[in-house]
Amino acid sequence: MSPPPSESYSGDVLQRAEFVAARFALIGVARAASKAEVVLMTKLENRCAYCGGKFGLVWHQHWRLRFCRKACKDNFLAKMARDRAHIKKLLGYLSRGTT
Repeated sequence: MSPPPSESYSGDVLQRAEFVAARFALIGVARAASKAEVVLMTKLENRCAYCGGKFGLVWHQHWRLRFCRKACKDNFLAKMARDRAHIKKLLGYLSRGTT
């Protein structure tokens, strides 16, 4: 007799939390993940990368990010383009100033 799906899911989540806690211990971060943090981690995976909204029947993707609406994806891409242009501008000033 196999355990109900809810029990096996919580076991997987707890196993993942133990892995994350061990990983933090290896890199010098001494803290243990509580059950509330585990639930929060799993809940955030099912949210929009831009606004944090819930997904409906359709979601939009860019690389590994998921967005709840096309507008969220477009806003995210526009913000990234602005950030890239700003960095290019700063690097352009730096390269002109050193030569």
